[in-house]
Amino acid sequence: MLHNDPSSYVQLGAYSPIVLLNTLLFFCCKYFGFTTVEQHRQLSFTQLTCCTRTNLNHTRTTSLRFYPPTSTEAQPDGVPAKKGKKDNVENVLEMMENLENPLHCPVRLYEFYLSKCSESVKQRSDLFFLRPDRCCVPSSPHWFSSSPLDGDTMEAMLTRLLTVRELQDRR
Repeated sequence: MLHNDPSSYVQLGAYSPIVLLNTLLFFCCKYFGFTTVEQHRQLSFTQLTCCTRTNLNHTRTTSLRFYPPTSTEAQPDGVPAKKGKKDNVENVLEMMENLENPLHCPVRLYEFYLSKCSESVKQRSDLFFLRPDRCCVPSSPHWFSSSPLDGDTMEAMLTRLLTVRELQDRR
């Protein structure tokens, strides 16, 4: 939970489908700098990947990487565009795991999100944020439909998230 003042309270975690969606939106704002619905709509299941690398001290670090859509033109919404193989590495956006607080770890929460989505959406290149199922309970195997979260709902969630001081300070 992030507390700046009573009007800008955000609960992070996986307590419910909407809290999980808010958390993923928050992390994309914080680590990728996304502040608009259009930027968040660039995300897709096929463009986010968990990567693990071994450090010099032989420990492992896991991150969540976003590979922006391939395009030969600059994106008007501020999302970097892939151009060539060399540019791909430079334009990759990354969220590092949070080992100190697994309940606020973007990598673990992304993996949990995947576990609550149907297999049919995990290979989709045209969506990421899904509409919560109406009749899910915490023990349900799936929390999300195969339909995208509507723009108005995402806009309302973003408006609320962007009032959090931690995100305002990054802007």
